[in-house]
Amino acid sequence: WMIAASAVLMLLLAGCITLLFRSWLKGKRDARVKEDFVNNITHELKTPLATVSAAVEAMSDFDVLSDTERSRRYLDHSAIQLKKLDKLVDDILNSSLYDKNGLQPQKEKLDVSEELEKITACFKHTPGKVINFNLTGCPGDVFIVADKQYFAQAVSNVITNSIKYSGEVVNISIGCIEHRDQIKVTIADDGWGIKQSDLPYLFNKFYRSIRKEHAVKGHGLGLYFSKKIMEMHNGNLSIESAEGKGTTATFIWNR
Repeated sequence: WMIAASAVLMLLLAGCITLLFRSWLKGKRDARVKEDFVNNITHELKTPLATVSAAVEAMSDFDVLSDTERSRRYLDHSAIQLKKLDKLVDDILNSSLYDKNGLQPQKEKLDVSEELEKITACFKHTPGKVINFNLTGCPGDVFIVADKQYFAQAVSNVITNSIKYSGEVVNISIGCIEHRDQIKVTIADDGWGIKQSDLPYLFNKFYRSIRKEHAVKGHGLGLYFSKKIMEMHNGNLSIESAEGKGTTATFIWNR
């Protein structure tokens, strides 16, 4: 009995040590995620503010107002940066609303093919990138009932990541399969892919893969939002990827 009791105590001790180690690893990972988020948010906030400040200073101190063309150029740059800043603030506010389930989708009947064409059209002229879209298997008579804005946001977030985490030429294939009461939309790219160690955390709030070889801006909310949107529609979003072999995201929408 003493040997058995000792063995049980050893097992309990080993279990406690394992739990403590896992907790330490989780805390370390969460701390890294928070630090990464703060650093990215700080950078994202500083960039538009610095651009607008420089434009205002130039127009005030260097007699730019007398030059209509230069004034217009400075104002256009400022407007673009202010839109980015506004979107960033909206993303942060929306993250709290998603957590509290305070957003209610306004569902309507959507033509999947038509909506996908509208969404992809917005990305075709992304600066610094050559983007090739290939839409397959999306007939014009496939419909779902969903919130139009949220549908676009969920899909756009995935496409944005495909573009961010790819080279100068991006090939994105979008497929659509109708099966009984479900519509499956797949978005596959030929980008850099995702490390296997990062896959379990992709939908975590603020999580971003650390890539020393590729500095990519962002704040780790896109996939988190997309997942929440799918949950609001009683659907699902899954991602398959291999480093160096591209990524495939699969949306499953219930009719």
